[in-house]
Amino acid sequence: LYGRSVGWLALLLSSLAAPAFFNAANGMETSLFTLLGLLAVAVWMELGQSRCRVRTYLLLGCLLGLANLARSDGLVLALAIGLLEGLRSLRLRGADRGAWAVGILALVAGGAALTLPSVAWSLSVDGTVLSANQAGRRALYWAGAILPDGVVLWPHYWSGVRRNVERMAELWTVS
Repeated sequence: LYGRSVGWLALLLSSLAAPAFFNAANGMETSLFTLLGLLAVAVWMELGQSRCRVRTYLLLGCLLGLANLARSDGLVLALAIGLLEGLRSLRLRGADRGAWAVGILALVAGGAALTLPSVAWSLSVDGTVLSANQAGRRALYWAGAILPDGVVLWPHYWSGVRRNVERMAELWTVS
């Protein structure tokens, strides 16, 4: 009754908390991002046991692309998985390394196909590659991470990201 599946279920259900819904109403799709991020991590963890690795890498890229569309913080998750994949590649030799490279190309293709149209649109409309809306900017202003003229105070922004990661780590201990 009390296994890893119960922990995962608790973590997934935690994305339905009231603060997550408030953030979603402000243009920051926290619930959807949490779901997509957790699915991406689960798929990445299963990569070693996958029979068709190219399709799994493509699925992982699509999940990371969708997570990036839900919240621009998805880029941090994609970079973390990319770094871990780079470390994983150091142990590979010969044909395994070639298969890994094809998988990485599939991962990048899946993520880019979903993310690049939105990035291009945001760049043409808002002048930034990050998606922006007035409610999201107002929430960043209230958090002290953005000035009234739209300049992002990156140390404050990343401090908020760190706090959210710490909260997720606390939830992770449930599983």
